[in-house]
Amino acid sequence: MARCPKCAADAAGNVAFCGACGAALRIEATVPGEPAAAAFEAAPAVAAVPSTLPDPPRAAADPAQPPTGDRAAGRRDSVAPRAPGALVDRKYEIVRLLGEGGMGVVYLARDVHTGTDVVLKAVRAELAHRADIRDRTLSEGRALARIDHPNVVPLKAVVADGDELWLVMQYVEGQSLDATIAAHVAAGEPLAVDEAVRLFRQVVQGIAAAHAEGVIHRDLKPANILVRRKDGVVKVTDFGIAKSTDDAREGRGQTKGIIGSVGYMSPEQVTGRRDLDERVDIYALGVLLYELLVGRVPFDADSDYEIMRMQAEAPLPRVADRRPDVPRAFDALLQKACAKRREDRFASCAELLAALDEAARSQPARTGDDSAAPSAPSGSRPSVILAVIVAVVALGAGAAVALSGALSPAPPPPRATAARPSFAPPAANSAPRPAPSIAATSAPATPPVSPLHALEGAWSSENGNDFDAVLSGDLLEFRIVDDTPFAAQGYRSGEARFTLRAIAGKQDDFTVEDRLRPMPPVGTAYDGRARTTCFETFTTAAGRPLAASLEGSRLRVEAAKVEPTAANFVREGDKVVSCRGLGPLRTTAIVIMLSRRPK
Repeated sequence: MARCPKCAADAAGNVAFCGACGAALRIEATVPGEPAAAAFEAAPAVAAVPSTLPDPPRAAADPAQPPTGDRAAGRRDSVAPRAPGALVDRKYEIVRLLGEGGMGVVYLARDVHTGTDVVLKAVRAELAHRADIRDRTLSEGRALARIDHPNVVPLKAVVADGDELWLVMQYVEGQSLDATIAAHVAAGEPLAVDEAVRLFRQVVQGIAAAHAEGVIHRDLKPANILVRRKDGVVKVTDFGIAKSTDDAREGRGQTKGIIGSVGYMSPEQVTGRRDLDERVDIYALGVLLYELLVGRVPFDADSDYEIMRMQAEAPLPRVADRRPDVPRAFDALLQKACAKRREDRFASCAELLAALDEAARSQPARTGDDSAAPSAPSGSRPSVILAVIVAVVALGAGAAVALSGALSPAPPPPRATAARPSFAPPAANSAPRPAPSIAATSAPATPPVSPLHALEGAWSSENGNDFDAVLSGDLLEFRIVDDTPFAAQGYRSGEARFTLRAIAGKQDDFTVEDRLRPMPPVGTAYDGRARTTCFETFTTAAGRPLAASLEGSRLRVEAAKVEPTAANFVREGDKVVSCRGLGPLRTTAIVIMLSRRPK
């Protein structure tokens, strides 16, 4: 037993924090040979260890038998799950398994002294000895230990038992917020606006508490938010990839590549910036509010790459186009929270909460008056807006009704009470549509057809690689049909290998974006973790822009060639797990000749 230096309460001999007051205990057990407090103060920032690591084989041996051989030496290759009734740290009795993955196992347990339920997050014993895994777990412990707020799942203790490592956390009886949203989608009924605001407000307050302690979550999403059944209190959890504000801003730590969940990641995260700050959480909060109101994330696609591109480039869809009962003020809030440039977002959770209060007090958009007209997209010319307003005033109320009907979704059928909007699940492979433009209220001249349209269809290169040219916005994506020839570079079928962009005034000439994954070193192969970091988009080679041109029936495309060295690849054995420094590599141009592929 140990005694807390702050409140003098007794504590077990291998916990890092006092169970009575939460103070750090200087106990020689959290990390072998290192005091607990020192471990939590000096451990480096969290390493990027994806949760998709393959599950190692499990031992069939009786866990009650003493270890022998390598296991006795602390080099166990696997560990059987703890059976119900087993004790951890001589006080936490395992009740049942809650879930598991490649990194660890989560149990429901009971504190035998207090009779309360807790959650035990156990790092797999075969991984707990690794410095990067241990650092990540201790990082989550450090983050949680600094946050004391009713909307954050609290940490009760960190336990080290030999080479095992456990986080002891509050048990929340309820369901995750993604399950709540999914239930409403399945029923075809949206969350009421006031209920969405109630839930969202608590999430923002929890994140605000984390920010106040200098902690950025970086992986905020409905699956990491719990709603307690007995009272509806919201609890933010899973700070496993959280980072201190100072480390994030300076880009310090062991994190490599892109960290987070693509549906909620900010543009600066998907583009690999390392100098992150609290505004990555502000962006994710905006996505979360959109999903609470609409029932789906604003950006979705078949591939992570396409979702990441949309996060960085695509305009945020308007909630009011899908739910007329949501006040227009929420769209203004969301446009600011999810601004592509972080400088344009709310600077803090306090600013976001103030805007939320104002939006919640506003009235729902009314179909049939000019208040239903969607706000102009960022960057729209004031003269366009003014022209619409003048037209409404000049033509009178009847014209206003007709005009507003052209700009907003059709009103629900007349009823004694307003009909609830449709909340059906989105169709497979559907993509969100941008809000209608105000300029579309008049009948403009037919816009010129992009020369890219003529290039859509099936193409083959001279060496037999097949591509489908698909127009996506103002880009023509040449998507890989069969990824077998590209397997060594980690490309997948349906992924764009390169894209073309039209040049104003040119019919047969285009600019090229080469989406390049270099060949890994001989004798190695890409690990799944390398997909986001072993990738670079090149628009120039040898100091001049990459270009494409239509030459008769054939398409000539310039691509970039790079010559990476071993220093550009981070390896674990024969696997490349990430890349670095690809952008500055010297490039030369190579030519790909494409011909139409017979149907």
